[in-house]
Amino acid sequence: SKYDRLKGRYDNNFREYPGQNDHYMVKDEDSAITEKTPDAFERVEGRFVERFLEGAPFNLGYVDVAYRERGARELNPELGMLRAFRVRPRFLSVAEGRIPQPKVTVQPNFEIHVESEFYAAGLMDTLMPLAEPVTQDTVTILKLEKKQVTTRLAQDDKLDVVALLAALSHNPLPANVVAELEEWSGHAEAFTLYTGFGLLEGKPVTAKASKDASAADAPVTEDAEGNRLQVAIDKATVERISPSLRIVSRPAKLFARMEKDGQIPLLITHGEAAFSAPPARAVTVFRKAAIARPAKQKRKSVDLTRETHIVLHFPSADLMEIFREGLSRARCAPEVDRQRRTISFPKSCEGHINDIIGSLKDEYRIRIEDKQ
Repeated sequence: SKYDRLKGRYDNNFREYPGQNDHYMVKDEDSAITEKTPDAFERVEGRFVERFLEGAPFNLGYVDVAYRERGARELNPELGMLRAFRVRPRFLSVAEGRIPQPKVTVQPNFEIHVESEFYAAGLMDTLMPLAEPVTQDTVTILKLEKKQVTTRLAQDDKLDVVALLAALSHNPLPANVVAELEEWSGHAEAFTLYTGFGLLEGKPVTAKASKDASAADAPVTEDAEGNRLQVAIDKATVERISPSLRIVSRPAKLFARMEKDGQIPLLITHGEAAFSAPPARAVTVFRKAAIARPAKQKRKSVDLTRETHIVLHFPSADLMEIFREGLSRARCAPEVDRQRRTISFPKSCEGHINDIIGSLKDEYRIRIEDKQ
């Protein structure tokens, strides 16, 4: 540019000092990097390249970097510490648009395992309202929580959590998780609570007999003879459930009005803890039909055998292999999950675990903690 031609490419803006950072404030000509400085491009742009590689590419896992050992006296700003870098397959996947889809697995213990080389933002936005994070890494673990699931269902009554997780999961959902989620969904169903209202059961009050057969079907008006009560009932109606059932406001006042009009209503008041049963001769849809109790069957005696298994979680595959070989030699038939790095074995073989730990005491300091 014109400015570069007049002032020079660097215009005395770049300086380097031996020693500590506080020397940055020293203004001396010997520290300045100018157009005439040998290897000026390496000393200015080279520093930018080093700082760039140490920043976003390294933090995103796109490159590996290698450093030399720090000397007793280094330049500031730092130069030449970064000796090499290597592009990782992760960057090539991004550059070529070959980002693998995350793998979701729902475990029987209500954990959701999300395996992804990259942070699956959209997927996590979907799952986080339903679960609490346990660990976040290449394999992120979330734990389904009843409170969060029911809260989310209350916010969106069209949400089907079972169908959502089934669509996301790499494997079929465990049966116990499906059953529990369906129960949670039932707890989250919205309902309307009527306080101070009553449930009125009875056929509509009709007009007096008329030669016109359609008189009973005519619109009810205040002036219609014999239908003033029905008008009052209609005005008090909040919700009509069926032709003979409706929810009404101020039920005591309506009950008094019905008695005044020559009806014979029956008022049943329910308690706080339980419903009151209607009288034996009352005509109501809520009358329970008599159910014959089946004869009590003789109980069969069944003996169940209980076997307790212990699951150990290992920090490395090598250590897990040592324990697997030891248990196999002891004929404990361990079950190995290499993906989760776990070994399951009968509790009766717990003594062999102590023997294996004792044999490794010179190389490892092993302590077993119970998982909460």
